[in-house]
Amino acid sequence: MGRQVITGILALLLAGCVPTAPRAVSRTITYRVTGTAVQADISYANETNGMDHVKGHPNPNGQVAWQKDVTLASGSFAYVTAQSDTSGNTMIVAEISYGGQIVQHSESNGEYCVATASVRID
Repeated sequence: MGRQVITGILALLLAGCVPTAPRAVSRTITYRVTGTAVQADISYANETNGMDHVKGHPNPNGQVAWQKDVTLASGSFAYVTAQSDTSGNTMIVAEISYGGQIVQHSESNGEYCVATASVRID
């Protein structure tokens, strides 16, 4: 065989052995904010590693009830912060769950209280 043919065969063989970068795994997580507050100011990590802000409004019982599903890449930092927008003694709960399990839970009580939950997604 000629040198060019052997070089070509080796190149083809080696091409199959070149490691490829691992694909990023993504997970859909759920942010949840509940509590006795009537409303809450909510900030959370979005799909682009940015931050979104929303207002959580009351459910029919007059208490804040907000939920959002977000898909994040493995290695991302998930967080949700909620501040009661209600005077008086209120409670606010912030949670992050994925895979059917609550992975982070935080609650706070008081006037204009704040709860924050955060976790690195594996």
